[in-house]
Amino acid sequence: MASEKKIPPTAVQEMMRRSLYHIKWYFAKTDLNTDKGKAENKKSVVKYAKWYTPEKEAK
Repeated sequence: MASEKKIPPTAVQEMMRRSLYHIKWYFAKTDLNTDKGKAENKKSVVKYAKWYTPEKEAK
């Protein structure tokens, strides 16, 4: 929308492919459909929530 649709869908698709390529390992390491995977994800989210403070947000 910001480009007023001047960027073709194929270019957006390629940008998404390239950006997701570098983080695919994160999604592949944990199966979020299992209880163990859900627990691992919750642990990660809670850890990040504790780390993320208003001071860090201000930066």
